[in-house]
Amino acid sequence: AANPREPMANNNLGLVYRRQDRPDAARVAFDREIAIDPRNAVAYNNRGLVEKELGFLDRALRDFTQATRFSGDVAEAWANLGNVLLDQRAYPQAVQACDRALSINPNIAVAHAVRGRALTELGQLPEAIALAQHKNHAQAVHLGQLSATFNTQHQQRGGPSIGIHAA
Repeated sequence: AANPREPMANNNLGLVYRRQDRPDAARVAFDREIAIDPRNAVAYNNRGLVEKELGFLDRALRDFTQATRFSGDVAEAWANLGNVLLDQRAYPQAVQACDRALSINPNIAVAHAVRGRALTELGQLPEAIALAQHKNHAQAVHLGQLSATFNTQHQQRGGPSIGIHAA
């Protein structure tokens, strides 16, 4: 059995409970992790996810804010903060949180989606459309790179070139 005093043991247990759709048990595990390490940004982020799933947006907002305070480089916490701010109709703040998430990791899909929705709500439709087009272009470029890599490796093994096309 895992030692509950081991670093991140309760956090990992909370993740298992979340996957088992046991949010109350997950919350208790994250609470224990935070009691052991009150500056654990990952545990705050994960507890915030549970709170949001249970509909406690104020608690989720508190947890995601704590996560960003204790570790400003957890991109997921910034994206999750933006998502809660969007739910609370705090659109400018949601855009700011998503911008921070994307500055850390530009590949967080939820940050792109939340940012686009917030911009749309703010009446900044051209910027939201440009964001969506950029995201689609980036996905197409990535798919093209994957296709080229696959074809090169496949041909090196003696196979024919196989086309993969973005929609």
